[in-house]
Amino acid sequence: MQSSPFRIAKIFSQLLSLLERWRRRERGKSLQKLYFVRTEPITLQYHFSPAGECQQDSPESWCCRAEEMISNACYREAEICFDCALEVEPSNGRALAGKGFCLYKLGDIEKALSYLLKASQASPKDKILLNNIAICYCHLNCYRQALQYLEKAQNFGLVSEALLNNKGYCLAKLNRHAEACATFKSALETSQEESVELLSNLAAALLKSGKPKEAVYYFDLALHLKPDEPVLLNNVAVYLAEQGRLDLALKCCNQALSLDPGNLTFLCNKGACLALMGKYEEAVNCLKKVIAQDRENYHAWSIMAVIHQRMGDQVSALSCFNKSLGLA
Repeated sequence: MQSSPFRIAKIFSQLLSLLERWRRRERGKSLQKLYFVRTEPITLQYHFSPAGECQQDSPESWCCRAEEMISNACYREAEICFDCALEVEPSNGRALAGKGFCLYKLGDIEKALSYLLKASQASPKDKILLNNIAICYCHLNCYRQALQYLEKAQNFGLVSEALLNNKGYCLAKLNRHAEACATFKSALETSQEESVELLSNLAAALLKSGKPKEAVYYFDLALHLKPDEPVLLNNVAVYLAEQGRLDLALKCCNQALSLDPGNLTFLCNKGACLALMGKYEEAVNCLKKVIAQDRENYHAWSIMAVIHQRMGDQVSALSCFNKSLGLA
């Protein structure tokens, strides 16, 4: 039996009412997201052979040439040399890993991952290779797989600040915030010096864990080290908004945007902050800019729905709410 238009309107009215109550209750959680920063320590193990040891045009010879080119950041040329090695020996693990590394550096993450996985079949205990696979999975938002490979690399003896930071990053993305906090703290203990990205990540994870007082301590440390870091300023804005300090939150949003004007998350967060302050027209202008570049930004649509409802425009509110749910 089909629902009547009146019943449909009532359902959406109830949904919008719930969304409005959520807006009042959550304060800073209306801001789109905290940023967690991933480290990019993808590396290649070099296997330079003594001069004269490699036979001309052997796979090892081609790999030696390729690795020399990599040391000069000539990744396209190095990839060609690895291809030559693979023509001679298609299952050569060194060439497969090297080609995967080059493809990663050239921005083809999916293809890079496929070669690194093939290489890992030949060297399943290669901790550098396992780490590189994890980073590729991170780029592809496959955080469970990334975490599995990071833990494998750890089990085979790879211990570094970067690995622990990336492990914490994956845990945070999987909403395992207590574990993320512990991992980021371990990374700080491993670090040779204080790291802004680690301090910011730990503070963000603590905020997600419902520990704002502890979070602000690490935010303060990070701000003293680098007060003009846009990701950090974004995270501080989220913290301030959660505390109801909206003027300061907006100031941090503006500072972050001045340093990274094209960042849609920063712009969406500014729109959310303006909406929480009741500055609806300014908020709509920000959110329209976000949506113009990212039509599927459901968070921006949901904030627009609340704004239109508050302004009494129920038709636009319902339309935006539909879009926030991916229904239109």
